[in-house]
Amino acid sequence: MPPSMLFVAPTLPFPANTGFKIRLANLLKAACAQGPVKFIGYVDTDPQNAEDTAAGIRELREICPDMVLIPQGEEGQWPSFKHDSLRWALRHYLCRRGAFIYREYACGDLIREVRKHAPAADVIWVARLTIAQRLREFGPRIIVDLDDLESVKIARRMKGWKLALPVLAARYDQWKTRRTEQAAVATFGRIVVCSEHDAQAWRRGRERVWIVPNGFDETLLSLPLPTAGPPRVIFTGALFYWPNTEAALLFARKIMPHLLERQPGLEFWIVGRSPPAEVRALDNGKTIRVFADVAEVPPYLRQASVSVVPLRVGGGTRLKILESLAAGVPVVTTSVGVEGIVLEPNRHFLLANTPTEFVAQILRLLQDPSLGQRQVLEAREAIARRYAWRSIRDALGGQLRDFRLRSARGAGTIPDSQPPGAFP
Repeated sequence: MPPSMLFVAPTLPFPANTGFKIRLANLLKAACAQGPVKFIGYVDTDPQNAEDTAAGIRELREICPDMVLIPQGEEGQWPSFKHDSLRWALRHYLCRRGAFIYREYACGDLIREVRKHAPAADVIWVARLTIAQRLREFGPRIIVDLDDLESVKIARRMKGWKLALPVLAARYDQWKTRRTEQAAVATFGRIVVCSEHDAQAWRRGRERVWIVPNGFDETLLSLPLPTAGPPRVIFTGALFYWPNTEAALLFARKIMPHLLERQPGLEFWIVGRSPPAEVRALDNGKTIRVFADVAEVPPYLRQASVSVVPLRVGGGTRLKILESLAAGVPVVTTSVGVEGIVLEPNRHFLLANTPTEFVAQILRLLQDPSLGQRQVLEAREAIARRYAWRSIRDALGGQLRDFRLRSARGAGTIPDSQPPGAFP
């Protein structure tokens, strides 16, 4: 019988309606293709989400019938912080051991279930270090997926903060966060990141880091380029995720007014899951529209002239860029937005890091549609070779197969080399 595997996650992978869930779903499919897998994860108990949750459980059961679902309740929630309170900063950043985000993330019920089933598992895949760092006793058997580097995200968020004692305390905690991530490579069998850029964060142990990029649904490539319509700019993403919230607000408040001066009649569409009240309030029924919790994003994408990614903060890689290009929509993005994706500015997308640059680059595409078409055609060819989910799953399958076989033979610590099928 093939060796068993646990797949541990902070949420159901389905419905795959956010970037994180899309990644989870595809990584789980790759794991299930290699043999028996038991899924252990939290399940949303909010009555308002009951229909989505039921559909997600049904879809999960089709590919992974062996599952342990834990009611989320108060656990599995991302801890909040206050960077402007000295008392709070001293208490949480300076007077307690460990990095705040890794210390305060509550997942006791999940950890107990994993420990119950871990003895029978040869490999344990864990989504996110917030969970894995509580399972260090199983270290050599654990593969940790770091879809985001929290230390990078925190460091970027702190840029622009006025220097004060709470901010100094936050910087100290960011250093502790980075140390926790650095130590993971010596603790676990493998660390998984989204790009070579993220992998470079480990100067020691780099050979123990797998690169498993985010991808896109390759069926989008079979669609013809969208036909020209009213001038429209779109931003997509999980809107409950604060970097996306910040990006949507920035564009609506700092960029859109200048665009309307030059391009009257332009529309800005914001499309994504669970937008907070401040994003919903942007919808004026005319120039700015907010579409919440849509069933599928591509139909909205294909009605846009330009897809924008005005992210200032983030880690990992952005699926929204790959999805936009695959759907045939040209992209204007910040350097942070495109970080880790192997594409060339001016050839595959346009780069903008300030409101003024965004205005100029968007107007270029609106005034010269052929420019966007050329970029999209070249980008589609480039991403088809590297970022189609099917290819990513196949390559990861080769890595998992080798890892699982070594674990089943009792090889102990996994050798410091990437197995055949590893990503470049």
